[in-house]
Amino acid sequence: MSNAAPLFLRDESGELDCHFLVKSISGIPLHASLEDGWEERNYLIFIEEVAGSEEKLVLHETTFYSVSKIIDAIPVCIATFACKRIFLREDGIGFIGAVGESNMLAAQIMDIWSKGGEFGWRELSVNLRSSWLMACMTLASSRDWKQSVVSSLIVIDPSDLESEYDLYCYFGEKFFGAKGYVGTNLAGFYDVLSHNEFRGVAVFISDEFRWRDIFKKATQDHGYFDDFVATARRAGVVIENKK
Repeated sequence: MSNAAPLFLRDESGELDCHFLVKSISGIPLHASLEDGWEERNYLIFIEEVAGSEEKLVLHETTFYSVSKIIDAIPVCIATFACKRIFLREDGIGFIGAVGESNMLAAQIMDIWSKGGEFGWRELSVNLRSSWLMACMTLASSRDWKQSVVSSLIVIDPSDLESEYDLYCYFGEKFFGAKGYVGTNLAGFYDVLSHNEFRGVAVFISDEFRWRDIFKKATQDHGYFDDFVATARRAGVVIENKK
């Protein structure tokens, strides 16, 4: 990832409060989550130094680091990794790193938004839509989850959705607009909705039977539609169903 704004590299080992400004980092995957076995998920990574920097970039093997960036005054964690073996120290540092978490694509999405670029979540491949939600979550969390409801009457028409992430992308957009966020699971759904004002807003689900099938296909859970509607109502949303 290379942009005019610098990246912040921080030693997360806890032994030293050590951080550096770096120009770019390459070799990090677009998306990765912390999960069992991430220590064996090794990548060839190169960190480029800021030209003329007075502080020399230093990395240590077997040490855990994070990389972040400020986008529109919002701190965004781009990746976390463990430095396993350093093999190059020229104009930066090249090393084998085990990537624990990567929000590279989410950061790229937020960068595009900050420059006035617009595109929709459906334009991303299905397996990348979790990064759209991460970008929306980062934006919403910076505002204490407060968002503007798009209309006093929200009509939920049947739509082709392939995954649970698709559901939350879709409802985030229907409730709060193009960059709207309503969570990624039922607990998050309730938390986000309960931070927002739905007084005077009615949500109309136009075809309950089709929506039950859509939810079942996306989540593989026969009861998810009922849980979803019950959670929204518990958070103060008025929902009407038409069978």
